[in-house]
Amino acid sequence: MIEAIDIFRIGLRWVHALAGVAWVGGSIFYFLVLSPAVESLTMVRAPQELMAAIGAEFRSLVKTAIPIFIFSGVILALDRFSQGSITTEYVIVLALKVSLAAGMFWIAVRLGERRPAPAAGSGDSLGGWFRARVSYPVLVLILGIMVYLLAIVLKVMYEAALRVRIGL
Repeated sequence: MIEAIDIFRIGLRWVHALAGVAWVGGSIFYFLVLSPAVESLTMVRAPQELMAAIGAEFRSLVKTAIPIFIFSGVILALDRFSQGSITTEYVIVLALKVSLAAGMFWIAVRLGERRPAPAAGSGDSLGGWFRARVSYPVLVLILGIMVYLLAIVLKVMYEAALRVRIGL
């Protein structure tokens, strides 16, 4: 029988997942569909202005998603820890996931700022090459995809620990 705490957990996981879908899914849509479509339009006189306006609206969505992620993520992590089926490996993967998500949050807050042009000769190293070619939005998308992968890994690890705990 489902208890009130289970309904709360379901709701919290649902809100956490929706925030992720909105942010990461929106980023995928932005890069794979919207941006190429706007660039291909010849009727739009200033696609950069249109993309800036769309970006501002998307940034508003992301700034709403960040506190939802943080609040629901903390509650979900505490809930998992309270159930006693957590391994050291689980904690390590969770720490990596939280670190990548924190990087996403930091970059997302900076998205409103203009990225400075790379200094002359800065593309000579691998890091300089990467910074010169990968924008903040692309980096957020890459990190978001990695965070989703780690969420799946954590779920599999947790379920495996539960099976060991109950002897399956």
